Amino acid sequence: MVADRLKGAPGIWVETPRGPEKLGAIGLHLRKWISTHGIAFNVRPNLDHFRWITPCGFTDKGVCSLASLLGEGAPTWSEAADSLQAHLTALLALDLQPVREPSRSVSALTWRRGASGPEILMMLRVPEHGLWWQSVTGMMEPGETPEETAHRELREETGLTGTLRPLDLSHSFWVDPSIVRFPDAEPRFNTETCFAMEVAPEAEVHLEPQEHSEFFWCGLDEAQERMKWEGSKAAVALLRKALGH
Repeated sequence: MVADRLKGAPGIWVETPRGPEKLGAIGLHLRKWISTHGIAFNVRPNLDHFRWITPCGFTDKGVCSLASLLGEGAPTWSEAADSLQAHLTALLALDLQPVREPSRSVSALTWRRGASGPEILMMLRVPEHGLWWQSVTGMMEPGETPEETAHRELREETGLTGTLRPLDLSHSFWVDPSIVRFPDAEPRFNTETCFAMEVAPEAEVHLEPQEHSEFFWCGLDEAQERMKWEGSKAAVALLRKALGH
């Protein structure tokens, strides 16, 4: 079984009993003088999902994977990734550099039931921590679960306790130390798990002054508008959906 190029059809193709099927591809996108690129190499995805779309615009060709081609003899994802990395490193004469492990954080979108509907707690970060509006967030400490971190950060930042609800949202992003300050001031990827935390309407907020200088409660629309980051805006949208607002 041989994987090769196919004239007029970018990507890596394998001739199978079903016809030519794509195993991998490199994508390149240009917009406003900025290029973005990525590589796809199908190890063991759910190929049924490709039936929902027209992959790469081809109606007469399919998609395959190492698992669909090799069965039980297919490598694991880690084995395939290591092999691919070795080939790319040799082909492109790359000098691999160590990458620090991603950090992990949580956001706990803190809200209460107000007279006119749900209200989100918005807090202003002190200038040395960015000077933007947000709800409760925080870094996971060693040995903590995301749920434990959410409850701890709520207590430390606001003095409140609440009822935790997962928002089924986890997203990763690059952290620029000139924008977000971490203790070691080094750039890294961070993965954040998002929750909603309902607190009692009459509960009093006691801010941690080293992190936030002021707070207020607002409706969902204003909270979504004031959130600085797309992940935070997405969390508000999910809370809105969950509450039927």
